[in-house]
Amino acid sequence: METKVSVADLEFVSHRLLPREWRTLGRKLLTTIDPHFPNVEGILGNLEFTHQDEGARKMALQTMLRWQSMWGDKATVALLVGALEDLGMLGIASGLREMVAERNDPTPQRGPYSVVKMKECDPVVHLCREALKNHYFTMYESNVPLVWRTFGFNVHTTYIPLQVVRLDRAPTERLRSQLDVEVPLDQHSVLFHGPAGIGKTHLCCKMARDWVSEKDPRLKNVQLLFVLSATSMGKGDILDAVYDQIFPAGFVDKVPKKRLEQWVKANAGGVMFVVDDVDAVEENCSSRDVKKSPVHCYIKGQYLRNTRRVLTCRRSAMTDCNATSETTSMLPHYLINGFSEGAVDEVISKFFGRSDDSRARGRRLKETVSSDDYLSGVVQNPMYALMVCALWERGKSPPTSLAQLFEQFIVLISDEYCSRKTPPMTTKSMQTTLCSVGKLAWSSFQEGTRPLTHQHIQDVIGNDVVTDMGLLQRDQRVREDDRYVFVHRIFCEYFAAKHVSAASAAGDQAKDLQALWSTGCRHNHRYGNAYLFAAGLLGDKSHDLFAAFKSNFSEMTKQDSPPCCQSTAISQACLAIVESGNPNITAPLVAKALPRDLALDFQGKPPPPDVLHGLAELITTKHVPKTIRLKHLWFTEPGSLLHLGEALKRSKGLSSLHVDVTGMDMSLSHPERNNNAMVAFHRCLAENRGIACLEISADINDMDETAVVAIPEVIKRKPDLLDLRLVINASEACSTRCRNMVAKGYKIACKREKNITVFNESLADALGKNKTLRSIWISVQLLQHKLALELVAPAIASHPCISSLKAFGHPSEESHARGHGIEALAHILLKSKTLKSFSLSLPSLVSDTSCDASSQRVNILCAALKECRTLEKLDLSFTYLFAREKLLLAEVVMSGRSLKEVSLSWRNMNEAFLVAFCRAVRGKAAGSLRKIALSGAFDSRGLVRLGKTILASQSLAEVTLGHSRFQDKGLEEFIDEVMEAVASFSDERDAPLQVTLQGDVSGDCAHDAISTAELLSVELQDSDHTNLTVHLEPENTAASQAVHQATTSETPCDFAFMIDLGKGDSSSGSQQEQVMRWLTRR
Repeated sequence: METKVSVADLEFVSHRLLPREWRTLGRKLLTTIDPHFPNVEGILGNLEFTHQDEGARKMALQTMLRWQSMWGDKATVALLVGALEDLGMLGIASGLREMVAERNDPTPQRGPYSVVKMKECDPVVHLCREALKNHYFTMYESNVPLVWRTFGFNVHTTYIPLQVVRLDRAPTERLRSQLDVEVPLDQHSVLFHGPAGIGKTHLCCKMARDWVSEKDPRLKNVQLLFVLSATSMGKGDILDAVYDQIFPAGFVDKVPKKRLEQWVKANAGGVMFVVDDVDAVEENCSSRDVKKSPVHCYIKGQYLRNTRRVLTCRRSAMTDCNATSETTSMLPHYLINGFSEGAVDEVISKFFGRSDDSRARGRRLKETVSSDDYLSGVVQNPMYALMVCALWERGKSPPTSLAQLFEQFIVLISDEYCSRKTPPMTTKSMQTTLCSVGKLAWSSFQEGTRPLTHQHIQDVIGNDVVTDMGLLQRDQRVREDDRYVFVHRIFCEYFAAKHVSAASAAGDQAKDLQALWSTGCRHNHRYGNAYLFAAGLLGDKSHDLFAAFKSNFSEMTKQDSPPCCQSTAISQACLAIVESGNPNITAPLVAKALPRDLALDFQGKPPPPDVLHGLAELITTKHVPKTIRLKHLWFTEPGSLLHLGEALKRSKGLSSLHVDVTGMDMSLSHPERNNNAMVAFHRCLAENRGIACLEISADINDMDETAVVAIPEVIKRKPDLLDLRLVINASEACSTRCRNMVAKGYKIACKREKNITVFNESLADALGKNKTLRSIWISVQLLQHKLALELVAPAIASHPCISSLKAFGHPSEESHARGHGIEALAHILLKSKTLKSFSLSLPSLVSDTSCDASSQRVNILCAALKECRTLEKLDLSFTYLFAREKLLLAEVVMSGRSLKEVSLSWRNMNEAFLVAFCRAVRGKAAGSLRKIALSGAFDSRGLVRLGKTILASQSLAEVTLGHSRFQDKGLEEFIDEVMEAVASFSDERDAPLQVTLQGDVSGDCAHDAISTAELLSVELQDSDHTNLTVHLEPENTAASQAVHQATTSETPCDFAFMIDLGKGDSSSGSQQEQVMRWLTRR
C-alpha cells in the first residue's frame, strides 16, 4: 500500500466517483501532504475550465494526475485510500485496496468494477440471491407485453438489441449510435431515456434475466441486483422498496433490513439497483414531497450512495425543468432510439419465420416498410413494430396513424377473444366493454395514484373480459394480489383518449381536451400521448382539441414558462397535426396560436419524423411566424430533412431563419449514408424568396466535406440574402481526445484541419460572388485561422454592400484574441470602404499582459479602429479588460473620425477610463457623437465626471448607462449634476438629452438615491434640456426592502405636505429648484 499510485489506480477511482465528488476529493488530496498548500481552488477551477466539455470523470482523473505529478513518490496508494475513507467513500476505498492487492498477487485480476468477493458461507448473500432469482424468473415470464403473449412471439429467443446514443457528449459525438448491450455497466450510474414502448422496462427485465443466468459479462461482478419500479414505490427508502416489491412476505424475518443494509454498505461496489420509470415518481408525490421520495434521495446520493445504479425514464433528464431532471442531469445519459433498419428486418424475419408462406409475407412487409416513410418511422419502436407484424400477418393494411394502429390492434385481439370465448361474445357487448375501459383509463389519470382493484374494475366495467384478454393484468411489482395495471401505460393513454374523443357533452369534452395539453413538464407526464391519440381519433373534427392547445399555449406564454416546456408543447402540436390526417385544416389552427418569433430547441435529440413533417406544414401556412429558430436539430432520416427543406422553399411569410445544421450531416450518425439530403436542403434555402436574415450554426470539426461545403453554397446562390450570421465551431488542430479516438480505432482519421481549410475557401468564394449582403455576423474562432486572414477577411473587406460586421466569441472560452482573429478584423476595418457598423464581443482581448504578441494584437485592433474612415457605430463588449486596454479604447473614441454611436461594456468602469473617456467626448474629433451606451460597475468619482461631460455636450442626443452597478453616493452626486445642469440651462439645445439609468444600486442609502432619481425623472418629463429615464433596483432587493420597511415603521411621519410645482410662470423654475434640493437633502 506504500507503493506509488499508478494511472490505473486513478482511473479506477475516477470511474466510480459521483459527478460532484471530484472537487471534494481533489481538495482533500492537494491539502493532505501540505495543509497550507496555496491556490487550491484556483487549480481546481482551471482544471474544470479546461476539461468541462469532457465530463466529470475526466476532470476527476486530471485532478488526481495533477496531484500525482506535484507530489511524486509521496503520492501513494495508502494516501489515496486514506483520503477516500476520510470522505466516506468506503466502497471505492475497499475496491481500490483489493485491486492493488490482487495486482501484487499472481492470481488473475477481476473485471473493471472490482468488489469485495462474497463469502460462500455468507447467509445474507445466499438467501438474497435465491429470493432474487425466484422473483426475476417469475417476473420475467409474466411481464411480457401483450402483443408477444397473444401471438406467441418468444422474447427469450428473439431479443434484438436497441440503438442508443450518449447525450452527455460533444454535439458531434452524441450522434454516434451504439447498441444497448455495448453500454458499459461498470460505471457508477447509467440513465436510459426513451419514449413509450421503446423497450425500457423490457431492458430492465432482460438485465435481471441475464444476471440470473450469468449471460451478461457486464454483470459478472454484481453480487446482488435489485430491479425496482419507481411507479410502485411508497414511502421509506430504496431498501424498503426492495422488501415491498421483490422479497416474499416474511423474508424480513430471515434477513432483517438492518443486516442487509450493513452488508450493502460494506460491499457497495457489488450491488446494483435498476430503477425503472424514475420520472413517474412525480405522479405519485406532490411537488413538495418529490425531493423526499426514495428514488430522489437515492439518486442524490443521500442513501447507499456508493452502490451502482441503472435508471430509466421517459423524458429527457438533461433539460426538463423538474425535480427529477435536476437529480439525474449529471449522469451518463443514453437515449434509446429503438430499432435500426437492419434490426427491423431481423424482427420481421423472425416473426414470419414459421413457414414458406409466412416468410413470403414477411418479405412483402419489408418492401412496404422500405417504401413508406411513415411506417418506417413507426416500426423503429419495438412495441409498434410487433403490432404491425401481428396486423400484417392477419391481412390488415398498414396503419396511417398511431391511433389507427392501436384501434386495429384492439379490434384484432378483441375479435380473437370473442371467437375463443364460450359462449361467444357479441360485437356490441365487446364495444360496450371497451368503452367502459376508456372510462376506467380516464378516471385513473384523473385520480392519480389510486390503484386499480378488482372491485373497481367490476364497478366500472361490470365483467372480467379485459383481464381475460390481457389488457389489464395483476401488478407483479407489488406483493398485493388485488392490484391491477394496464398491460402497458400507452394502452391506458389510448383508451383515455378514446373516452375523451367520444364524450357526448361538448362542455365536458372541451374541458377534458384542455387537460390533455401540457402547461409544464410535470403536468405533461400524467397524460403522456393521450393528446396524440385524440388527434388521430378526432381527425377532421379536432378543432376543439387544437383550440384547447391555443388556450394552454397562451397561458404558458403569459406565465413565462421555461423554453423547454414551450418547445415540448410546440413539438406535441406538430405531432398532432400529422396524426390528425388533415394538416391543411389543423396546421393553420396551430400557426395562429404561435408567437411571431418561434423557437424550437430539440436538445440534441432526434425528433420523431412526424414532428418535422408537422413543422413543415406549419411553415407553409399563411400564418407562419416571421422568425423561426431551430436549435440542436438532429436528423436520422433524409426524407424528413427533404420535407422540411421543400416547405422552407415554398414559404412566403418567413423572413428570418436560425438553424443548427450539424445534425443534418448524415455521416455523423450513419457513416454509410451520403449527404445528398443536406445539399438539397441548402439548395431549397437558397431558392426561398422570403428569408432575408439567415443564421447558420455548425460544428464542422467532424462533419463530412460535402456537408461543410454545402453551408457557403446558400450564400452564393441566394440573391436576396441581406443578413448572414455564421456561428461556426472549428478547431485549427486535432485535439488530444481526438487523437486518442483515432488511435483506439473509434475514428478513421481526424477531419478538423481539412474541414477548416475547405470551409474558409468555400466561404471566401461565396462572399466574392454574393452582391446583396448588408450585414454579417461571424465567430472569431473561425477568423483565427490563417486562411481566414488570407481569404475570408479580404472577401468581406472588398464586398460592395456589407455595412455592418459583428464578430463574437463563446463566453465560456478564456480568450478569443488568439491566432489571426484580431489581424483579420483589423484588415477588414482598414480595407473596407462600406463598413459603417462594427461590433466585437469577446471574453477578453489579452489573456496575459506579459505576452508581447497579445499586446501587439490589441495595438493592431485599436490602430485599425482609429483609421477606419467610414465607421459610424462602434459596439465593444468584453467580460473583463486590463487598464491599458481600456485607455487604448478611449483613445479610439477620441480619434474616431466619423463615430456617431459608441457602446462599451465590460465588468468594471474604473475612474481612469471614465476620465479618459470624458476627455474623448469633449475632444474635437469626437464632436459628431450622438449616442453613448456604457455598461459596467461605475466608479463614483468617474460617474460624476461622466455626468458633467455628457450634460455639457452639445452634440449628444442619447446616453444610456444600462445593465450597470452604481454606488449610492456616486448616483446622488450624478443626480445633483443633472439638477444643476437643468437649472443653468440657457436654451441652446435643439432637442433634450435623453439619459437612461438602468441597473442596481449598492450602499446603505440605495433606496434614498433611487427615490431621488425617480422623483427627478418625473420632474424632467417636459424639460427642454434633459429627459431622465430610471430603471433602478437596490442591489439586494429583499434585504434593502426589509431595512427600509423597518425604518419606516419605527419612525412615524410627523408631518405631511403638498406642493404645487406650477408651470408657465417665471417663478416656478426657482420653486422647483428649491423643492428638489430640499427633497434630496431629506
